[in-house]
Amino acid sequence: MFLGITKEHKYDYEHVRSSEELFMKFRDKMSNEEIAELVNCKGIVKVTLRSINQSKGKRVFEKWLNDCLKNSHNISREVAERTLKDADQAIARKAEEILSRK
Repeated sequence: MFLGITKEHKYDYEHVRSSEELFMKFRDKMSNEEIAELVNCKGIVKVTLRSINQSKGKRVFEKWLNDCLKNSHNISREVAERTLKDADQAIARKAEEILSRK
């Protein structure tokens, strides 16, 4: 979660690392089905404000975060970086699990 949840906002589920980013990284090591499993693993999909999800789009997380901070959006760098770290750890664990099956 990037920001606190309140009732007056709309929310989306967001992939912290985009499916395209993960596909490009693992396409030589995994099948499409395995990449789909990786993309939807626990820890990579988070609840976030719809406005944040729309502003991020398909950009790489770090690029998006730097742009948000430059434009003075109300984003906590600490929370965002912790979210990214947790997602990257979940991806690494799941990738190791999938690759160990081969």
